[in-house]
Amino acid sequence: MKRILIAGLLIIFISINALAYNRGAGVTVGSTLLRGQVGAAPAALGGAYTAFAEGPLSLRYNPAGLADETRKKLFLQYNAHILDIDRSDIALTVPLNYGAFGISFSLIDYGDITRTTTINKNGIGIFSPKDYFLKIGYGRQVSERMQFGGTIGVYTLELDQDARAEGITADFGLKYNSPIDNLILGAGIKNIGTKARFYFEREELPLLFVLGLAYKPIPQLLLLVDGELIDGEGSVIHAGAEYTVAKRLKFRVGYNGENETDNGLTAGAGFATDDLSLDYAYIPFGEFGNSHQISLEVKFGKPVERKEKVIERRVERIETLERKPEPLTDTEQVIQTPIETTTAPEEEKIDIQSMKDKSVQEFSSGRFESALRLFIELETLTPTDYDLKYNIATAYYSMKHYEEALNEYGKYLELVPSDDEAWLYKGYSEYHLNRINSAKHSWRRALEINPDNEYARAALSQTTNE
Repeated sequence: MKRILIAGLLIIFISINALAYNRGAGVTVGSTLLRGQVGAAPAALGGAYTAFAEGPLSLRYNPAGLADETRKKLFLQYNAHILDIDRSDIALTVPLNYGAFGISFSLIDYGDITRTTTINKNGIGIFSPKDYFLKIGYGRQVSERMQFGGTIGVYTLELDQDARAEGITADFGLKYNSPIDNLILGAGIKNIGTKARFYFEREELPLLFVLGLAYKPIPQLLLLVDGELIDGEGSVIHAGAEYTVAKRLKFRVGYNGENETDNGLTAGAGFATDDLSLDYAYIPFGEFGNSHQISLEVKFGKPVERKEKVIERRVERIETLERKPEPLTDTEQVIQTPIETTTAPEEEKIDIQSMKDKSVQEFSSGRFESALRLFIELETLTPTDYDLKYNIATAYYSMKHYEEALNEYGKYLELVPSDDEAWLYKGYSEYHLNRINSAKHSWRRALEINPDNEYARAALSQTTNE
């Protein structure tokens, strides 16, 4: 199955190139606005983002990516492009119980250009062309593995105050989580809409079809490929790779086949926290100079709980944190020093144990935030107590902070990989975040460890039958 799928993908990408090998020299009106790279991360990856699109950038690359959203996100970008062209973008996505909504606005300023005529070639003034683009979109999960989304936008191409063209355009996209772990496929059709009209002339929009692939051979490495067929111009290949260091720092390289002024290579880096992503891209354009792109994405608000069908197991397990002393070996008994008469160490032990007792009591009473604070404080005092890591994850899960719960369950399972209950709740967290393929993988791991885990088996069965 895996070989057949990969072979099929290769055939598709080769076919895209074969359909229109000779690219047209002309560029349709609005191509800078409608085909320009939005987001420093995709730009550094050569524009290959169809299968990996998420957040506000889904509005540009694949609206199906909106289906992944669980928190509000604000996106800001500034691009100091070549030839004194500047681009600014702002976008917002809002998750809903089913899917997510997004809105974006783009402005391209081409700077001041000298106005000339056949008689006055030295110039009779200046004009300042600008492009504007307002877009709204929606995406949602339509099946276990499939996501679908669409956008509609209104654009204005302004050559001068007396020369403007306006039109409407729409995009549609799909994302498919394949049966192969960590392999996502994407597809889209873009710029369906009305022609741009200047006086008595009409110009076609750059209609295009795109197929994309995203694959993680290892957790730190992301590989991306897009094949793009542009109506009337030919085909383009985009490719990129991203490597993550220490879960926060990302390094990117890419190839953009659309860049004919240079060799098409791109590069960049990014830094991400739980609530913020800052990215930079460097794109050389040969003798025309270099483009520097900076973008910022901010997450805010509480995660939205999806309307799921999986019946979850109620949280019943919480570690009591009672540490039983292990018997000493003969050697340790010999070298053990006498106990000091001072009571300070004993008081410290009693204090920690009382904190443990209180944290478990707070959790059992449903005061999860209070319990979480105590669990975190205890972890700093006893960093080798793995049970605390499990309790921190479970507290986040009980508070419906699924992103944080997923992160903490992951840390715990790195230390205790044989805990089927942790795999079960890791899967629940992934399910709430709409990461169905990952959730099913976690539930399978739980069953491998404990074939009698009925909740993991039921979750797998229910997601398969949805």
